[in-house]
Amino acid sequence: MTATFNPNAFSCIIAGDESLTIACGDRVLSGGHRVAAVVTRDADVRAWAQAQDLAVHGDFAALVAAAPACDWLLSIANLRIIPDAALALPGKGAINFHDGPLPRYAGLNTPAWAIINGEAEHGVSWHMIEGGVDEGDLLAQEGVEIAEGETAFTLNSKCYAAGMESFGRVLTQLESGAPERTAQDLSQRSYFARDDRPVALGLIDFTRTAAQIDALLRGLDFGDYWNPLGLAKIAAGDAVFAVGAAEVAEGQGAPGTVLAVGDDTLTVACAGGAVRLTGLRALAVGPLPGAGSVLDTAAGLDDAATALLRDEAYWRARLTRMAPLALPLVQGAPVGRYEKRRVPLAGGDATVALCALAQLSAGDRSVDIAQAIAPAEPRFAAAWVPLRCDGDLAAQAARIAATGGFARDLPLRDPAITQARPDLILADGPVEGFALTASFGAESITLHGDTGALSAQAMDLLAARLAHLLGAVLACQRQRPRAWPSGTRPRPPMTPRRSILPLKRRWRARPTRRRWCSRIRP
Repeated sequence: MTATFNPNAFSCIIAGDESLTIACGDRVLSGGHRVAAVVTRDADVRAWAQAQDLAVHGDFAALVAAAPACDWLLSIANLRIIPDAALALPGKGAINFHDGPLPRYAGLNTPAWAIINGEAEHGVSWHMIEGGVDEGDLLAQEGVEIAEGETAFTLNSKCYAAGMESFGRVLTQLESGAPERTAQDLSQRSYFARDDRPVALGLIDFTRTAAQIDALLRGLDFGDYWNPLGLAKIAAGDAVFAVGAAEVAEGQGAPGTVLAVGDDTLTVACAGGAVRLTGLRALAVGPLPGAGSVLDTAAGLDDAATALLRDEAYWRARLTRMAPLALPLVQGAPVGRYEKRRVPLAGGDATVALCALAQLSAGDRSVDIAQAIAPAEPRFAAAWVPLRCDGDLAAQAARIAATGGFARDLPLRDPAITQARPDLILADGPVEGFALTASFGAESITLHGDTGALSAQAMDLLAARLAHLLGAVLACQRQRPRAWPSGTRPRPPMTPRRSILPLKRRWRARPTRRRWCSRIRP
């Protein structure tokens, strides 16, 4: 990029994780200004910075350690709180881009909240980073119209354009050396926190009008991008459905009463009339409610919603990195009928042995199996979480014991999360939808193989391999591995080669190189 000479040039640090960060950064450089460093977690922003030969840091701690000298810090599409040590680096101050009209829409996800609240206009703000979050003096604002049918996705796009349009005015002020500051009227302030939600667990409130319900659905439509607020839902008994869209319909009745049923639609009575819900997707097993049914309300769900929100960031990160075990012996889809095989424990560590079995099945790659849990709310939360086989099993077990799980709609809200789940789950009894369930007893492990997925021969092989691994684990425990010199721990024996010859093309015959004895505590 060719930069023009600018006698009023300034230097800055840029922090952000979105395409707007790059676009504004290009304008800074093309205007003849100097970028002292970039702080980002985003791969595209990092690649842009490296292409411009700029210093890049993954977090603010690294930035503070480098301590680059500069005039300004520009926070552009950056959702991280900037520590005081980083704010102290620029000589003239720090400026933030906010995707809402301050002071009325401070906080997070404000375009979505504006649609949900029925606003006709929205906007963006550039402000000084001073005082509390989003409370600093304003430098520039740009309004945008909220059109009929607007969604969070389309309004976010408008905010991007408004951010670019108004950034030119910010640059002009910085070049002048005297930013035009306007204090916010904080008496008009409203703040939307990270864990604020329009309704508990997304359950639609039918005491609202059809227009309000339609606004909720549009405000929760983030397109193919991460949806931080959740999907709108309906529930009737054990059945829960995500809802794609809503429109005004003909009809009257008590709010929440189902008036008509289609293939994937419901017409439901609401305040002042009726609403047609479309794009229904089942989240929890159960039939579509029939005409005359009354849908559930969100009463009593606040505690479950709080529990799921508390762990959502953790499980989102785990699910994004999950490598679900695909057993090479699986031949079809689960059908809910099972064959059992019992394998004596003989004192071996069952969890370590099963993880070793999973790793062997995956060719010694890092994989995740599933661990059954008691979810915070069974209809709205998944009954399992991932367990990384080559991770710290004790630490994971402690974390899992304290969790209420993750929301069933979480994988639908993040495109980075795989829709697949592991073939193996650890549970007290067979779990529908999984090819293989392992249950621990006092003296044995019971393998429940779904007959639609695993043949009798496959179950025999799995049981034999597990028995050998349990024996290897027990041998490791007896030899107290902590006393072994580095590099001398014995490897567990493999299943006799003759037992895997019939399936040699679908099972790795050589012994694993991973030393599972190192996982055993004396």
